[in-house]
Amino acid sequence: MERLGTLAAGGAEVRTGCGRTIVLGRLVVGDRDPVGRVVLRINCLRGERDQLWAGLTSAEARLLAGYLLRQADLVDDRTGNRSC
Repeated sequence: MERLGTLAAGGAEVRTGCGRTIVLGRLVVGDRDPVGRVVLRINCLRGERDQLWAGLTSAEARLLAGYLLRQADLVDDRTGNRSC
């Protein structure tokens, strides 16, 4: 079975069957009252200019969802914030 994704120290990477690479990470800004965000970077394919999309299989969607939840927990741990 092909490996769909990896979880790195700073984030995660998911490679989709349609050729996209989705890189997840987190950004925390400030020391006193830190603000945190989960960030996604999706690569563009040749010839694309104004649209960015990714088609996910159910396995890829579940993997991405798990990674997103993990990044959200890490942001909350760092900032002390829980947002809905």
